[in-house]
Amino acid sequence: MTKDSDLKELHRARRRYQRKREHLCVCRSMFRQYSEQNGFPKIVGMYTSPHVQHVRDRIRVNLDDISEEDFVSSFTDVWDKLPQIPTPELDTPEILALLFLIALNHFVKIKADVVICEAHHGREYDATNAVPHTAVSVITSISNDHEELLAWHKGGIFKENTPAFAVLPPVDSVRKVLVERAAEKKTVLDFVPVTEHAILGVERTAAQRENFILARAAFLAWLGRHGEVDNDGLQKLSTSGLQPQWSQKFRELTAGRFQELEDQVDPHVRWFIDGAHNEGGVDYGIRWYMERAKNGTSVCEAQSQLLF
Repeated sequence: MTKDSDLKELHRARRRYQRKREHLCVCRSMFRQYSEQNGFPKIVGMYTSPHVQHVRDRIRVNLDDISEEDFVSSFTDVWDKLPQIPTPELDTPEILALLFLIALNHFVKIKADVVICEAHHGREYDATNAVPHTAVSVITSISNDHEELLAWHKGGIFKENTPAFAVLPPVDSVRKVLVERAAEKKTVLDFVPVTEHAILGVERTAAQRENFILARAAFLAWLGRHGEVDNDGLQKLSTSGLQPQWSQKFRELTAGRFQELEDQVDPHVRWFIDGAHNEGGVDYGIRWYMERAKNGTSVCEAQSQLLF
């Protein structure tokens, strides 16, 4: 079972926090590309939500889902330490907390060099926030509902003297809350400027571009913080995209997000798939679809149907 000392060791192994599945996938592809060129990090773990095909795809090691055998082994390690009857000192965790414990236990066992972790919705009071130290923190865009409250909770992942990044919020009150939370946590929040140009060559929408800008900022901060690359190397990495094989792998990892597929039966049918699960996500999906039509995709020439 994972101990506090294991979590400290995981931090020394350059653990980092991040939010949003696309962030994680593109950052994981960056680490893999860098590892092939430099031999480090050799083992990169990734924990994300939700699962797409099966629960094990929440937990990945070097781009591969955790095996059934390893998942059962880590589950048993965790479950056997939990009380059959909850006590005031140790309760039985809910499903997300349990999955995070399974992932964390596995990453410690395999001695992961880096862990990329997506926070749950709780942020400040979230199970993923139990790890006392992280190497980088990232906050993604905040939806229009309850903005200031969400900003306060998202700021809960900030750690003392740990680099933190976010895209500049359009609302001043949200920006103020994030800056105050960073000061409260004894760190400095950097707002990363958004560009209209492609960052990695795999962006499908402006929303993805924003995510990738944050992912690259966090990745470069990790490299700079741990002395893995000099300033010239940082500049080269900051202006380069993903190599073709990792661009393809990224697309595989983000299946169901701004994805286009040819129908396997009817060649006249083309599917535009997006896993939007809130109002803002639906808006992004519709804008992406219309942009594809404007850029010459044949959606304008056929009957279109939007399915939920």
